[in-house]
Amino acid sequence: MPVGTTTNQDAYKAYDVHPREQHHVDYTYNPTPFEGSTESHDAYKQWQLEKRAAPPSPPMRISLPFEGEIMLCALSPVWN
Repeated sequence: MPVGTTTNQDAYKAYDVHPREQHHVDYTYNPTPFEGSTESHDAYKQWQLEKRAAPPSPPMRISLPFEGEIMLCALSPVWN
């Protein structure tokens, strides 16, 4: 037996498979309107949920006054 082959390859039986015959059905217009509801429409209705009040907004953050110094001359090469 050559390397890389299996016994399954020797035992395989090829079946004679043919595509099925296709039946074409022409569309016929039905003037009667549909007045019912579908099964999925009845099964997936939106739940009636009670409205809740919005949560209170968080309090404003207190901003502390800035008491430092900005030294642009030390950071910028233009000021040197």
